[in-house]
Amino acid sequence: MAWSLIFIFLLVCAIALRGIATREARDSPLVLKVCGPIDHELSLSLCDVLSGANAHSNFTLVIDSRGGQDDAAHRVARCILAYNGVITAYIPYKAGSAAAFLALCCLHNPNSRLFMGMCAYITKCDTILNGLGFQHWYQMQGPLSNCVRRSQWLTYRTLLVALKSRMGPARAARIAFDLTYSSARTHTCPIWRADALRLGLPIERAPFPLKYYFM
Repeated sequence: MAWSLIFIFLLVCAIALRGIATREARDSPLVLKVCGPIDHELSLSLCDVLSGANAHSNFTLVIDSRGGQDDAAHRVARCILAYNGVITAYIPYKAGSAAAFLALCCLHNPNSRLFMGMCAYITKCDTILNGLGFQHWYQMQGPLSNCVRRSQWLTYRTLLVALKSRMGPARAARIAFDLTYSSARTHTCPIWRADALRLGLPIERAPFPLKYYFM
């Protein structure tokens, strides 16, 4: 009789612990890491996850990339802006060009947050210039220059939409212009965490979680 009661007690405890673990796994935020170039395949996988995620759940994006393709970055940006949940973005080391563009797009929700490591940096969001060997769009001539102008305008408008809910239209327009059109900042010039704070970007001042340095 005593052994039967012990067995039933252990069985109930196991079922309860399994339910707690399942509930924690269901409630824990989804974590994805963007590592390496942002290309067509990565954009499709990220868009699939964002479109299939619960619109009211938390979403964590760890970005460590030098950038990537212009069309792939804008495809992911549209999915991020359409996502109604809270996105927390972490930049442990670097987010250049298209990667910086995606990190800033995560701020469209007023409750979203962006963390940068102590030695992390971002760059300008002139996504189409990544890998072309140009620092400014006006160095190009002909049809390619027109394509870059359209891309820069789209990037500027997307950043304006993403940032204006956090800092107002005027301030968001100034920062979006500086990160896309400003000739005083080159494409390869790093914007360190302290520089981003001085620029006015809503970077979290809380300590960077150590676990995201080693993901």
